[in-house]
Amino acid sequence: MGDEATKEQKQERKHLKEAEKAKVIEQEHLEKQACKAEKAKAKEQKQLEKQARKGTEEVQSDEPKEE
Repeated sequence: MGDEATKEQKQERKHLKEAEKAKVIEQEHLEKQACKAEKAKAKEQKQLEKQARKGTEEVQSDEPKEE
């Protein structure tokens, strides 16, 4: 009877360890996704700033220069 309990306990611990591993892997995955999203957002922001600068340069060059 004691063997049955220890087998169950071992099985339980095994399941807990696997669940913990899965949790850690999930957390790492979420962190990677968040990092990718942050990078994409920063890249998009740079692109928008670049376009904004380009737009103001075009506006300035369209104006007739006074000499």
